[in-house]
Amino acid sequence: MLTLNIWFFTLALFTFPLLSTSHWWFMSQVYALGAKVMCNNIAGLVTYQRQLCQENPDVMVSIGKGAKLGVVECQQQFKDQRWNCSTVARDVSVFGKVMRRASRESAFVYAVSSAGVVHEVTRACSRGELSDCTCDSNRKGRSRKGFEWGGCSDNVAYGLRFAKLFVDSREQERDARAKMNLHNNFVGRRAVKMHTILDCKCHGVSGSCQVKTCWKTMAPFSVVGSYLRDRYQKGILVTVDQSGNELVVAEGTYPATPSRDNLVFLEESPDYCVPNSNTGSLGTTGRVCNKTSPGHGSCGVLCCGRGFNTIQVEEEYKCACKFHWCCYVKCNICRRTVDKHVCKSPEEDSSQHHSSGRQVFMSRVFSLGAKIMCNLDMSGSYLLSYHQKLCRENPDVIINIGKGAKLGIEECQEQMENERWNCSTVEQDISVFGKVMQKASREKAFVHAITSAAVVHQVTRACRHGELRNCSCEKKTDGRSNEEFNWGGCSDNIAYGLRTAKLFVDSFEKETDAKAMMNLHNNLVGRRAVKRHMVIKCKCHGISDSCEYRTCWRTMAPFSVVGNFLKRKHQKAFMVTVNQKSNELLSARDDFQLKPSRDDLVFLEKFPDYCVRNPGTGSLGTTGRICNQNVPEDYGSCDVLCCGRGYNTIQVVEEYKCDCTVQWCCQVNCKTCRRIVDMHLSISQVFQLGSKAICNHAAGLPNFELCRKNPNVLISIGKGAKLGIEECQQQMKNERWNCSTVPRDFSVFGKVLKIASRETAFVYAVTSAGVVHAVAQGCIRGDLKNCFCNQTELRGKREDFVWSGCYDHIAHGIEVAKSFADSDEQQNDARAKMNLHNNMVGRTVVKNRTVVNCLCHGPSVSCVMQTCYRSLAPFSAVSRHLRGKYDNGVLVIVDQKGEKFVVANETKDKSWRDSLVFFQKSPDYCVPNPDLGWPGTTGRVCYNGNTTTAAGNGTCETLCCGRGFNTIHVKEDYKCNCNFVWCCDVKCSTCKGTVEKNVCKSPEEYISKGNSKIEKDAETAGKQSRKRKNKKQSVLPRSDNNNREVKKIKG
Repeated sequence: MLTLNIWFFTLALFTFPLLSTSHWWFMSQVYALGAKVMCNNIAGLVTYQRQLCQENPDVMVSIGKGAKLGVVECQQQFKDQRWNCSTVARDVSVFGKVMRRASRESAFVYAVSSAGVVHEVTRACSRGELSDCTCDSNRKGRSRKGFEWGGCSDNVAYGLRFAKLFVDSREQERDARAKMNLHNNFVGRRAVKMHTILDCKCHGVSGSCQVKTCWKTMAPFSVVGSYLRDRYQKGILVTVDQSGNELVVAEGTYPATPSRDNLVFLEESPDYCVPNSNTGSLGTTGRVCNKTSPGHGSCGVLCCGRGFNTIQVEEEYKCACKFHWCCYVKCNICRRTVDKHVCKSPEEDSSQHHSSGRQVFMSRVFSLGAKIMCNLDMSGSYLLSYHQKLCRENPDVIINIGKGAKLGIEECQEQMENERWNCSTVEQDISVFGKVMQKASREKAFVHAITSAAVVHQVTRACRHGELRNCSCEKKTDGRSNEEFNWGGCSDNIAYGLRTAKLFVDSFEKETDAKAMMNLHNNLVGRRAVKRHMVIKCKCHGISDSCEYRTCWRTMAPFSVVGNFLKRKHQKAFMVTVNQKSNELLSARDDFQLKPSRDDLVFLEKFPDYCVRNPGTGSLGTTGRICNQNVPEDYGSCDVLCCGRGYNTIQVVEEYKCDCTVQWCCQVNCKTCRRIVDMHLSISQVFQLGSKAICNHAAGLPNFELCRKNPNVLISIGKGAKLGIEECQQQMKNERWNCSTVPRDFSVFGKVLKIASRETAFVYAVTSAGVVHAVAQGCIRGDLKNCFCNQTELRGKREDFVWSGCYDHIAHGIEVAKSFADSDEQQNDARAKMNLHNNMVGRTVVKNRTVVNCLCHGPSVSCVMQTCYRSLAPFSAVSRHLRGKYDNGVLVIVDQKGEKFVVANETKDKSWRDSLVFFQKSPDYCVPNPDLGWPGTTGRVCYNGNTTTAAGNGTCETLCCGRGFNTIHVKEDYKCNCNFVWCCDVKCSTCKGTVEKNVCKSPEEYISKGNSKIEKDAETAGKQSRKRKNKKQSVLPRSDNNNREVKKIKG
């Protein structure tokens, strides 16, 4: 029997967003259609714009080209940035949701696209393509500089005027965003005007310059783009003045109007590191970076600290070049293998976020040494004047403050180890904890308290050890005490640690708002926690260890004691608000507004439950976290930590010390043994642990050798299986069996696949095809080592086109899918033969459904030469083909020798070799079946009308199995009132509507109306289920040797 556990690990495998091609699809398609079609069909044009369009149709084509020119230049300028001006295919808004924010990026796009319109309209004017525009008539006669105006000077004034009329007319509102857009449109137009140049030609004997004619022309648009890129970097954050009429600089002491050459924006930009559907960020996963460069485009900056993978790709280059008379150079085309570095995904780096390794920013900084640290530019987090003074006067204090911060973070992670928020740090992020600290939450309160406490602890300890200048033992504890002992030794100078921590940490709170008050209060709670846990240690002096004389000193408790205390305070923290009259923090929990004590942590905002990953809030979620099933409803329990999502038990190999022997003197020698232990996680978490963790620990993998040689291929296999399952659900969504999966079950589909039915055949085929598809795509993207474009297949000339480009490496995908999936079939029985056959059918369909894509080359977009490459068909086409094979599946039996399939009598007119095959007829899936774990079709949405296929799939009559249906009313949100906004967005309102839906009745609802047949069918199904359980029969007969199944993974 097939072990399905590992093969279907992939149900909830993470999904990467697909980056669209860098092209302004909407505008390029519009202007190519022609002016008449464009004027009548562009949605969202205001009345004046449509009027301009109808009156000047030839200019509108140039506007479309100008917008495209702006986007292409934007992509060129930002190709090595985290936000690379990428566009969204098949989206009228072109840039997606990025333009909805009044950010620095929006400012640049408005400016460069407005400049592009000026440039393209002016150029069309000079080429004579516009009916009412000629060369600049002001450039005639002799100039003051001694040359003659001649040629055709660019009529920039016409381009400026028309761009202003068209583009600015879109901003009909007078709010802050409209003012920002108008300002940036103007900066873009002005940039073109500023970069006009004088071009001249000399006339005279032998090339002399007796007469010189000159004309004004625009600089190449790349010059304008570079200028605007510089303006982008120096962009100014603005706000609206009190009158609401003008934009003023937001950070100035006095209101100041921004210059006419400065780009302005209203909101700070996100970091664009990870995909975020709210901001439109596509993330930087898979972007090519520069390993050696320290600046923009470097792997350190572009990959946001997640690291990178190095892949090898084959590239073509010109070689053995020779000059031929007259007058060309002929070169050969050579190939070489080069290394490319591509950014890792957040999922590949997730093990760093959840690991117990505590390498954080502060620990790296203080290890650089005091001199470097004091002069360090911390990417905007500059040391304040007090900190710089402290650096100069006592640099060792700064080192110990850094150590203290690290100590606090480590203790935070120790205390929160079993919580949903586990004090995770973000690698190479100066904020250390990411966006979690942007909210005034209970967690922020704890972090401020414990790091402040840790600075006190570390500085005081360094003082005791003599590591700091101007600091010594506590002087107040010299002499005799009142408790019959003498103060001696070196008491911790806690006062010095408290004073240093207060001066350093509190100095960061420069504001006087509620959040600053909260932070200062929690800093105090942390410092007090160290002081209140001081202890007295003593040493006895006397004959035979008697205590005739005792000397004592005061010392700090271990920092774990302080951490335990602050953890209890975290659990009992006060939610507070600010009293406007007294300007102090008061409890928000009761009517009396009690003032929290100096030992209570306080917070202003509640925070989410940290259950799911959210780039917007900084929550990393609990995916991949190990839980404890033996402590119900306690911290670290699977019920609490998994947020009700459930878990699965897998078996992992763990090393431990065993057979230890003592060796004189003084050593213990142990062997390293291995044992299998249970680990509780959900299925979706397994692949998110990363390929390395899976290969080393997940017991039950069918092909460890493949995992070791190329661990990243396992991730692609997981994506492929998930792709197959999703497409299975898409193809079967209107069927009684809809390919639904079972949460918290390692077999993914429950017990349905235990029978050798038509559905089992389809699942094996479509998931095997999915693996071929995903691995081949991983090859061409460079995700896999030792695999790249297929440069050998189909090479050479043909009569009608030339093979070129980068072919999908389908052969490699088939090889991987075969070696991985087929290796899971260890038995040699009929069921294994069926699975192997259906796997092969899935792989063959992918191979046979490839398509040929071609590009034309020649003057004016003619097709003088055509280069083509072969690529995979969309996977939906593959799955549709397999769905046809599912409908025409062949019922087979095994011949008497047990070696070959024989077509059953019912389908004897069919061939089985290219078909899906199965041994058992499918149940009807109408009613719940405990044996199969099938819930029936109760509650499924069905269609009561003529909206379904001819076969009746999805109709209430078919789907509900004759039980009838109920009609319910549900509320749905939908987009409405959509308008196109220059440049480059579509804004829609969200409307609510009520729709009717038909859902299948349950058998109980049908039985209650006197339908005894269903009742009898349900009773019969129950009896048969119990009978099968009692007999403990397997679905297919196997020999005794084949019945031994080693379950390495528990579900």
